Amino acid sequence: MGNVNSSSSSSADVLPVEYYLNDLSCGEPIESLGSTRFMKVARGRNSEGVCVWKVFLMQIPMVYEPYRKGVFRIRDALVNAPNCCVMKRIYALAQCQKANVCHGDLKSQNVLISSWNWLQITDFAPYKPTYLPHDNPSSFTFFFDTSRHQHCYLAPERFLSSVDYEINHKEKGDEWLFGSLEHSMDLFAAGCVVYELLHESGKPPFSYGELCNYKLMSNSEASAFLERLLLNIASQYRPLLKMLLSREPSMRPTAQQVVLDAFFSYLNAFRPKDITTSQSLEGFEQSHITFHLEPDDVIAKLKRDEKSIWERLTECEENHPYAVLFISLITANIRVLRGVPAKIDAMNMLVKLSSLCVPVVATERILPYLVSCLSELDAQVRAAAVYSITELLGPIEPTTFEDSLIFIDYLLPELSSMLSDKRHPCPTHVLLAVAKNLGDLAETAYRFHMIGNSLRNGVLDDEISGAENLSEAQQAADEKTALQKAISDIFEMLCSSQENSVRHCAVNRNSLEKLYTFFGRMNCGEILLRHMITFLNVKSDWRLRAAFFESLPICVQKNSFDVKPLLQQGLHDFEELVVVHAIHCITVLIETAVLGRKEVLELLEDTLPFLSHPNEWIRFMVIELLVLLDSRWTLADTLCRLLPMVRPYLSDTTLLRLNNKLVILSCLKSPIPRDIWKKVTEMTPEQTEAFQMFLDRGTRGGAITCNDSWFIRVFVRDTLEPDLFEKLSRFSRLLRKMAEFRKTAGMESELTQHKGIVDLSSKLHAKVRRNVHTYASNSTLKTRYDSRR
Repeated sequence: MGNVNSSSSSSADVLPVEYYLNDLSCGEPIESLGSTRFMKVARGRNSEGVCVWKVFLMQIPMVYEPYRKGVFRIRDALVNAPNCCVMKRIYALAQCQKANVCHGDLKSQNVLISSWNWLQITDFAPYKPTYLPHDNPSSFTFFFDTSRHQHCYLAPERFLSSVDYEINHKEKGDEWLFGSLEHSMDLFAAGCVVYELLHESGKPPFSYGELCNYKLMSNSEASAFLERLLLNIASQYRPLLKMLLSREPSMRPTAQQVVLDAFFSYLNAFRPKDITTSQSLEGFEQSHITFHLEPDDVIAKLKRDEKSIWERLTECEENHPYAVLFISLITANIRVLRGVPAKIDAMNMLVKLSSLCVPVVATERILPYLVSCLSELDAQVRAAAVYSITELLGPIEPTTFEDSLIFIDYLLPELSSMLSDKRHPCPTHVLLAVAKNLGDLAETAYRFHMIGNSLRNGVLDDEISGAENLSEAQQAADEKTALQKAISDIFEMLCSSQENSVRHCAVNRNSLEKLYTFFGRMNCGEILLRHMITFLNVKSDWRLRAAFFESLPICVQKNSFDVKPLLQQGLHDFEELVVVHAIHCITVLIETAVLGRKEVLELLEDTLPFLSHPNEWIRFMVIELLVLLDSRWTLADTLCRLLPMVRPYLSDTTLLRLNNKLVILSCLKSPIPRDIWKKVTEMTPEQTEAFQMFLDRGTRGGAITCNDSWFIRVFVRDTLEPDLFEKLSRFSRLLRKMAEFRKTAGMESELTQHKGIVDLSSKLHAKVRRNVHTYASNSTLKTRYDSRR
């Protein structure tokens, strides 16, 4: 059996197997055993006997070769180009100036970059002539153009006419010719190298002939020529190059003046100082004992100088780009910080500096580091990261369609993963941070989504096909659904948290309003109420139930959900503050026209009895409700429907309007005494049922006396005053509901206290009658009842 690799076939050629095996079969017939697009199998005979051949077809030979060559070509171009920092180059000349050394032949070939991006200037040539005759190019070619490219980096003042050159050489000798280098000459050459670095095609600014012409131009012509020359350079570099390429040496700044910048001088203190060019052992040892700042020390120093740094950055708009330098310094140290305060300070400074940068800096150079802080072990750092991410993305507007997908593809999945991690449960401190900022994050995410849609529509071609248009619309719908589901899942996890403080924080007013707006725009506003309704089942925390009614008007701003049963449940609550919030919720829902007149009349049957409640807050909330109804209903409705329902609770039945709170309050009958109300509401379900029968009998005209011990224990005597009986009878339906509510809450509290484990040895179960079977000696079964106490 043999294998044959063939590269002679393209995907368009379908050739028989004989085509590939003619040279191997020695003219014998070939039988095909199978043929596919990628492999052919045949049986035949050669000089060695019968054999089977497998032919493997390479459809596109060396498909990766063009790409491999392109990658290496780009790599070689990057290695050979002077792709170094402009400031490093000028700083190297400043070091030369400080040592009183001139280079003499600075050009791009003499600037080297190490593998760790360290810049070095080589091939110092102070021995070459300082001055050259401009009308004799042979000297320039011999000393400064060994590559024969005619690129000229020499300063204009180094070129003299032949007459001046001979006169000066004769008068001043070789010392003038070889020892008159000035630092300004090196600065002009540095300007040429910087120009070559910044030019799109990497072209030097002058050839030998152009530089000679530049020297001979008038001032106006030279200025115009320089303006045209710098048109291909970024605007922020033009002022520097205009000074460096000036014909007048006195107009060029020194290297120290260029690098003498407040920000560069300050940031230079953070530069590593354990690299030296010293050749002596003493200098090498001295360089390794220099002070080195730890990452925490770097952040501490920046935090200490934050005020002065910010003042310098914001004093003019030209200083704003310097903020990127400080951002790079902070992000270089943030992942190796040890102290919690240092990490929090670093995140706060990053957010503050991002306001001075373009959006891409925040999304690509800051956000990944803040997201990485979400996986920190310390809860304070993770919570601070949530706050920082929210503040960072709040004012940003994405500039590309890819940036608009940050929430859907990156941030929200990270938050969901952090909240749903079962191995490392999210601390309460972090959950509170997410709950407080979820509304802001949802608002920002929707803004990113809308900007992304506009960016997507802006880049679409007008001639795009209908199928592709449909595909784009489907993609936009999928992104919208993914965004809505991500925010909904996070809100659901917060509402189902074991910590009631997290649930309470999830429905804070500021965040909830933004969440309702978000889901309303997504056409699914009922999601919030669907998750919040579980708060009413938490009988062990009345604050959570009160928070539900406080937040309900925010989540129900349209008459599309039947909230009457929820409001009635709040009126039946045994906690008075929950009742206060429930009545106030009814008032707000009437103001927003969510409740219709029919629902209001049904709710008044459960609300008006609270005018006799001993709690002043509750009575005042009911009065506010009545004043609101009087202002919204017509006079006929008030006189015919509302006042007849209110008059039994008033001592002055001549009242015609309910538009004054103080008047209504002064006309109310005296409330039920607090001690009586407390005893009534603390009755057992059996006593409440018996008391309900007592009230029903009295309402039908029967006697309002009772000789039962529980009745005498509650009311001290066996009869009730008619006025008190009348007030309590109006609560007859509510008292039964409150008793059931208290019973459910007591059972939940007991189960919560025992963490779901029923203790059969407790006193609650000791009173349960149980059958105990014992066998007698005569084999007869005797059953007896044993009550253990």
